[in-house]
Amino acid sequence: MKKFLLPLVLILLIGISTAESQVTISKIKKLKKPMFVVDVFGGYSLPILDLKGSSIKEYYNFANYAMSGGFQASTKVKFAIGTYEASQIRLYALFTYSHYTNDEAAAYNMPFVAAGWPSVGVNGSGQYVPPGGVSGRSNARINIPYAGLGFEYSVFVDEALRSSFDFGADIDMSSVFGRYYDQPTGQGETFNTLRANYRMGFGVNAQYNIRANENFGFTVGMRYMMHNILLKSTKVSDANGYMFLNDEANTDINPYITTSRNIGSFDVFGGVSFYIGKRK
Repeated sequence: MKKFLLPLVLILLIGISTAESQVTISKIKKLKKPMFVVDVFGGYSLPILDLKGSSIKEYYNFANYAMSGGFQASTKVKFAIGTYEASQIRLYALFTYSHYTNDEAAAYNMPFVAAGWPSVGVNGSGQYVPPGGVSGRSNARINIPYAGLGFEYSVFVDEALRSSFDFGADIDMSSVFGRYYDQPTGQGETFNTLRANYRMGFGVNAQYNIRANENFGFTVGMRYMMHNILLKSTKVSDANGYMFLNDEANTDINPYITTSRNIGSFDVFGGVSFYIGKRK
């Protein structure tokens, strides 16, 4: 029995050693460094700075834009302009749509604002005075599509080039528009439209990526975005029922607009990545 057992153990050990060697070889087989990467992702977008508010009344007081939560969807196209042993530098274009909302169990007796608001009252005469709350419902939404151009530094963290961290920064052009609704109890609904307002800002982001194979993988990450660093302005309404973003301090137009407002967001996202071509 011992004569058969010893060769069997030796064969088993050789088999295990061979299998382990094959697994090790498989694990260290390197993937190609990509020429292009296309990320498609989406997730939760938290309004921050003056985009966020606890009550829609704060918007009518010119304190903030009264958003409570939102989501975003993005496509990022990257091109490797520098490739090194364990890293790449990439130029990228980013295209994002963000949507924010708030819904409140209170109304504010806000009719369609008259042309000339907020230098004049909502009915077109006198001085505008922010409204008080009444029973009813109000809700609001703001949409912010934007496009950006930036650079990222990608660091591969394993020998097979299957996982990496990306750190990027970009300059962006945003369009900010939306609508604020108001419906006191027993009355019809009114709304005022926030015209498209164009602003310039910047964003920074960090991502973790893992590749399933040569061409496909997954990504998760986070992003900080500041939409209106440049081009802030405050204007009076040019038509009934329409408003501008009014994010620049201007007490000449209205004494309540004493400070400029900053529109920002913090995103947490996940999605897929497509790897195209190769860099040596």
